[in-house]
Amino acid sequence: MASWWFCLISVVLGLGVAVPGYFIEENPLEVEVSTSYVIVRWTREGDWDNVTSFMVTLEEDEIICNETVNCDAIECEFNSNENVNCKELTPCTAIIITVGGSGVNSSIDIITAPAPKGAVKTKIIDTSLVVLWTETSDEPHKECQNTTEVMVTFARTGTVTKSTSSQVDRVLFPLNECDLGAGEVFVTSLGGSGSSEPRKSNFTFEDSALVTPIIGSLELNATCDSIEASWELIDWCPYLAWFRVTLKPSESVTTTPDYNSTSTTFEGLDAGTNYEVCVQPVDSSSDDLAVSICSNIRTKIPAVEDLQLEAINHTAVQVSWSPSDCNMSEPQRYEVEVVTCNNFTNETCTGATFVNSTTELNYTQTGLEPYTQYHVSVVSIYASDSSYQADDYVITLPMAPYDLEAFLQDASTIYVSWNYLDELSENQTYGISWKLEESDVIYSGNTTFKEYVIQGYNGTGSTLLCVTVTLDAATSIPECNEFRLYYLEDDFGLILGLMLGIPLIILAIGLALARVFKVTLADVFPGV
Repeated sequence: MASWWFCLISVVLGLGVAVPGYFIEENPLEVEVSTSYVIVRWTREGDWDNVTSFMVTLEEDEIICNETVNCDAIECEFNSNENVNCKELTPCTAIIITVGGSGVNSSIDIITAPAPKGAVKTKIIDTSLVVLWTETSDEPHKECQNTTEVMVTFARTGTVTKSTSSQVDRVLFPLNECDLGAGEVFVTSLGGSGSSEPRKSNFTFEDSALVTPIIGSLELNATCDSIEASWELIDWCPYLAWFRVTLKPSESVTTTPDYNSTSTTFEGLDAGTNYEVCVQPVDSSSDDLAVSICSNIRTKIPAVEDLQLEAINHTAVQVSWSPSDCNMSEPQRYEVEVVTCNNFTNETCTGATFVNSTTELNYTQTGLEPYTQYHVSVVSIYASDSSYQADDYVITLPMAPYDLEAFLQDASTIYVSWNYLDELSENQTYGISWKLEESDVIYSGNTTFKEYVIQGYNGTGSTLLCVTVTLDAATSIPECNEFRLYYLEDDFGLILGLMLGIPLIILAIGLALARVFKVTLADVFPGV
């Protein structure tokens, strides 16, 4: 009876209720609002417990949808988008939704969502993902828009959501190297009583030098049979679990206990072999994260170390070395080979060869030629018949004096010095001679020292100097060089003269011009 009274009052008051009956005080309707459709849900309980037929009405300025919904389930649903008799709703429009069954009605007022975005695009700039979009040109269809929601799904980080005001047309998301791979973007307009259909765009994030890597600075240290790898953890992401370290070509693989462990060691390797070590960040499922970092190294050979070559005179060289620090047995012997470098064939010396064996850590080779280059190699020979070589070059000293130098001590004095491998024997002297440029006169002198002072020099060009050592009555070996000598004091006087003379000349010219043009000091400096 009460429902009929309500209809009567409604008609009298002009309320225009479409479905007869009374209204439920506590609204049981749940509405999902989009741009062009609504989804209405309700529960068959209370006054609707035994109702299986419902009338759903959508009303704007007029009734735009009036459909019967048959439902015997506990949860009932009506989707205007799936009903061919319902008109498509207009964005940002007020709608009255009424659901009635067996004389019991429930009504709710909603505003449809704003229009969806136009085009959505993505760009990766430096270290950021930039999401851009356009809005509809129909102003009434976006006047109810409050915010824009941007949802990005990265390859590893998962979904990240940002909201921005309706006046903004782009947002930035920072990139992490963990997120290498494909991702997608959804941009939705929020407003009215709901949200528009999302607009989607895809992107692919590839490795970029601008993005901070997870790991860097891979350092390798090798012995004869092991390689130690260490690296730096530069960045971090929540999915990083540990590191997978691979050694090639042996294809040995090891993993660290966790991401805080940034070093590992491979042992039992072959000496003198090239290896590549790669470090790959992985997640808890052992899937690769970001990019790996690789580096190459060669294991040491158990050859001698600190090989030192020294020419002790013009016919002998001394060779010394240290044993290898590799974890191996001591070599049975060392084989020393000295080859004369008369010429090179494929970067190898060819000439007279001297080969000797020793168990010591040094060796002296005599009987060599003066001032000649030699290739010296020391071969470590082990009990397993394996051998490893270290080598270098040395030049024997000349028989003549060497390192001849000369300079002016003053304008008329030349200081000459040289070196020689042996001390002079009794009654031996160094003979020194010199000749000025464009002169046929040769001056000479003698000394037992490795230096000589020439007095009374007055040359201006080059000077040819020779130092001769007499080994015996029939053998004299000279060392000559041509020097162009200048005394610094002469240059200094010239420079000082220019520094003082040029300003004085300029001053004199200025005074002469001032007299010609009748310029006074007051004209240049007013008030003086």
